[in-house]
Amino acid sequence: MDQLGQRRGRPLIALTDEFTLKGLLPFFATFLRELNFDVQIHTGADQRVLKRGIEQANVAFCAPMQLYHGLIAELRESGPDYLFVPMLRSLERVGEESCAAVCPIVQASPDLLRWDLGTEGGPRVLSPVIDIGTDNLSSKELIESCRRLALELGVPLSWWSAYQAAVAAQQAFDAECLALGRRALDFCEQHDIVPVVVLGRAYTIHNRVLNSNVPAIVREQGAIAIPVDCYPIEASVPVYQDIFWGYGQRVLRAAHQLRRTPGQYSIFCSNYSCGPDSFNLHFFAYLMEGKPFAIIETDGHSGDAGTKTRVEAFLYCVHEDLRSAEPSAAATRDLVTIERQKARLPDIRAREERVLIPRMGEGAEVLAAALRGVGVAAEALPLPDRDTVRLGRRHTSGKECLPMSLTLGSLLQRLGTRCGRRALRLLHADGDRPLPLRRLQHLAQDHARAAGLPGPGARLVARRHRLLRRHPGRLLGAGLLRLHGRGPAARGAL
Repeated sequence: MDQLGQRRGRPLIALTDEFTLKGLLPFFATFLRELNFDVQIHTGADQRVLKRGIEQANVAFCAPMQLYHGLIAELRESGPDYLFVPMLRSLERVGEESCAAVCPIVQASPDLLRWDLGTEGGPRVLSPVIDIGTDNLSSKELIESCRRLALELGVPLSWWSAYQAAVAAQQAFDAECLALGRRALDFCEQHDIVPVVVLGRAYTIHNRVLNSNVPAIVREQGAIAIPVDCYPIEASVPVYQDIFWGYGQRVLRAAHQLRRTPGQYSIFCSNYSCGPDSFNLHFFAYLMEGKPFAIIETDGHSGDAGTKTRVEAFLYCVHEDLRSAEPSAAATRDLVTIERQKARLPDIRAREERVLIPRMGEGAEVLAAALRGVGVAAEALPLPDRDTVRLGRRHTSGKECLPMSLTLGSLLQRLGTRCGRRALRLLHADGDRPLPLRRLQHLAQDHARAAGLPGPGARLVARRHRLLRRHPGRLLGAGLLRLHGRGPAARGAL
């Protein structure tokens, strides 16, 4: 890092590893330097920077974005020739997952900063769109992003050698992180010390303001904190295809392994107002059930006293678990089991199951009629009312989006009335977007059973469906015929 920051009298590009580039700084700092620019690297940010970001931002963003806002404002005033604030849209994949996106706030941060800080009288702002495809550092999307960045900087010829050097630097950095984690785990085993893996987004767990100083407090209490990006995960750990967020994928895979590894424990560090974590925290708790864990959220303003109390209580539970005859012996849970519970339309029809369709618009009635037109028992859930909202919020944390609460409340209302003897399946649209209904399949069963539902003789099966991907025109056409009293003519259209 010191070598990257050495000045050579070239145009100066300022950048920081906070927020967007946390974990990817070696790649971009090396790439820019190899393009024959000097780089000014700023690492770390404190309460003062957070306060400045809060004061200058026009919207009450999450604490990481507020901290980033204050930091970029300081970098802008430091006098560089360029300010590098890329629009990063995805992370490296950990396996064969289709998506590894970063949250919308991270993606939109360059534009938000432009609006708040302005562009006049300061350094030139570089905010290229950075995409990382399924081949990670070797993906054509990243290569094209680097080519466009070099072209924008007026270096169209030597960018390929700079890209290769950046890949080598990033791979060396990632390998060293994992080696550091292995050494820490070995040290803990040799000296009978409890390893505590700190889970969360990289820009949260590596900043003492955003992580509530958890790593230092864990060490003060006699354990060793290991960040999740240094925690080696076995190749046999499943990859979750339905997890849209890149950081969420990494956290949940680590949680899967931690739950099944004796003597290793975890703390999830999150921040208030985090949309992805409003769901990820549910999944984390689901995976870790039966083993001590802790969740610590902060907005960056709280002191260490409350965090210290929480960590002390957590480590007390850990030591009790270790002293028990069979530590964490409860049955483990697996999100993959729910993910794989998919059904095709002919199977649903053959088993005479009933499909429940959330009321997310007038199309719910049309789709229900379409399914009935091809011989599938289907019904659109009623329009939500106040009781629906109350019921949904009673069984959620209050952090999720409103559609999540409405849909879960409608589902629980339906299960609490006339279940009958048909198995019930919840249908929702499938796609490559972070729709809350894609997450509902992981939450519906757990919440329904916690509420004592469904009733005798019925079973809830929350599954994804891809019905609209095959001949959607035929399906909706069958529904329209059904609405006009001509349903039997459409039977068997699929």
